[in-house]
Amino acid sequence: MPNFRRGKVVALIKSLQKSDLSVRELMTRTRMSKSAVYNWMEAFRAAGLAHRPQWRICGGRPEAVYAWGPGVDQSPPLPIGNTMRVRRYRQRKSNGAAMLTSILIQQRITG
Repeated sequence: MPNFRRGKVVALIKSLQKSDLSVRELMTRTRMSKSAVYNWMEAFRAAGLAHRPQWRICGGRPEAVYAWGPGVDQSPPLPIGNTMRVRRYRQRKSNGAAMLTSILIQQRITG
């Protein structure tokens, strides 16, 4: 286990016992660095004291959510391929163009 002050580790454990949290949320609550939180969480997982019940998408990337106690780890979501990214981009682009067209038509009618 990483060498860290006892008070912060106790705060980390108490925060996890209250609710399931991501590394980013644990960093904020305990004022520990990202690497320290991650190292402690991996040590707790290896000891069977914590698990990853779910993943969230944060900033376009998957982020693990940790929970206190034994449980089954969820695997991370599969990455989105380039084909799907292009489809989403084209859908957003066409929706934006359609919205702009409807606004312009509406302005011509009222204006």
